[in-house]
Amino acid sequence: MNFSLTLLLTICSLLGVLTGCEKNSEVSESSGSVKIVADTITFGDGKIPEGIVAEQVRGDSESVINLSGRLRWDEENTVRIYSSYSGRVVKILAKLGGHVTVGTPLAQISSSDFGSAQADYKKALAAQKLARNSLDRANDLFDHGVIARKDLEQAEADSTTADAESERAGLLLRSFGDPGDGINQFMFLKSPIEGVVVDRNINPGQQLTTDQSVPPQFIVTNPKRLLVQLDAHEDDLTSLHAGSEFSFSVSAYPHAVFTGVVTKVADYVDPVTRAIKVLGNVENRDQKLKGDMFIEARIKRLQDMHLVAPASAVLLIGDKNYIFVRNNNNFERREIVVDAEHSGFVDVSKGIENGEIVVTQGAIYLQALLSKDHG
Repeated sequence: MNFSLTLLLTICSLLGVLTGCEKNSEVSESSGSVKIVADTITFGDGKIPEGIVAEQVRGDSESVINLSGRLRWDEENTVRIYSSYSGRVVKILAKLGGHVTVGTPLAQISSSDFGSAQADYKKALAAQKLARNSLDRANDLFDHGVIARKDLEQAEADSTTADAESERAGLLLRSFGDPGDGINQFMFLKSPIEGVVVDRNINPGQQLTTDQSVPPQFIVTNPKRLLVQLDAHEDDLTSLHAGSEFSFSVSAYPHAVFTGVVTKVADYVDPVTRAIKVLGNVENRDQKLKGDMFIEARIKRLQDMHLVAPASAVLLIGDKNYIFVRNNNNFERREIVVDAEHSGFVDVSKGIENGEIVVTQGAIYLQALLSKDHG
């Protein structure tokens, strides 16, 4: 039963076989009888046609997912600092890339609005003193029966209100590092966390506003832990979950391998790129890694989900995938379920067992025999 190359390609086209057409066309049948029962082909006398090549199916212990992404600042350890008052920059106190602690002054600002806050504190102190004196007099007059109780209660309420206003005005100034001992209109932008100044958008003499639609005056972050954002495909979802470990490399250190842990897989697919965002944490204690670096990450596929077979072994007929399994001189065609294809291999979740031998070259020839026999 000899099929020419032209005839085989014609059969391949008619069957809609889309995989493995390159090498499987050149198969010459050896002499001997061929027996076909259902979807199994048996070559008599054990004489297998030349050109049929088979290899063993393996587990996917070495299978990995390759993902691209970039490093980002950890937002839980990053602050963007804006001026709370309009004013003019007097002095820059923190250098770009410099280490700062909680409360470190970053810049000094001259602000008339802040001067008003200083004046409000002075007024509140004066009102507090007056209210306390009034309360002392009211207590004395009430003890001598000169005023009614309601007048005493009013004096007590006025004193409480003055105390509260004084405390509020004082806390506002102290949050900017001002002791409240004078009116000079100077305020300080301060870091609320320990970290590194990674961005500065402020210069001496610059006029600041409270508009937060513009870039922040300073960005301070703790670079010892970074976030990583990866772009994954839908086919990778079964192997991605919170707690999955991954390794990655960056172009700055081509021979170094870094590690991280997946913290979250997005609940939606990007409608434009069809990618799924995967977030993870990366320890960066030696601070070699920098924010916005591009990375190439590798995540192991789940060990118990798939078997791996060569992509050249799979025949696509209609909308179904098939593979030929060899057992000595018997070749059985089976329908399989393919979950994903990667680097010349496919992940098969149904239809074959670990260790079975599948045809990687010559599957089109075998399919042609079945098609002819089945009419």
